[in-house]
Amino acid sequence: MKKLLNIILAYLILVPTVNAQERTVFNTERALILENESKEQQITIDVSETYDALSLNIGANLHEGKLTIEIFDPSGEKQGNFSIGTQLEGVSNPGTRERVQGKINKVFENPRKGKWLVKISPLNAKAQINIQVRQIEQ
Repeated sequence: MKKLLNIILAYLILVPTVNAQERTVFNTERALILENESKEQQITIDVSETYDALSLNIGANLHEGKLTIEIFDPSGEKQGNFSIGTQLEGVSNPGTRERVQGKINKVFENPRKGKWLVKISPLNAKAQINIQVRQIEQ
């Protein structure tokens, strides 16, 4: 009888713990390189019913020009943005180089399902942009 109680107790303790540790995480990473670019770019992210959380990490290294990055949910509502730009002109001082970094990290619990949009608006930009997407099923 005691052995049966120990087995039942172990089952009640271990089964919820094992189930609580199960989850699915889907990661993607995209790198963009802009060379004296002024054309707007759009990256779409499909968020399905499967995932309960969405994490977006967007970083940019800018060497020339200006850059604006905006995040929109499927309804078109802006969920975040940042802008960066260089201030030193290489022509007036050819020996000086400038690099500006910008980052945005957003986490959305129960995000709207559908196509999210990352809008990249450069102006004479020489830059590298990294977009990391993490979708989590809990």
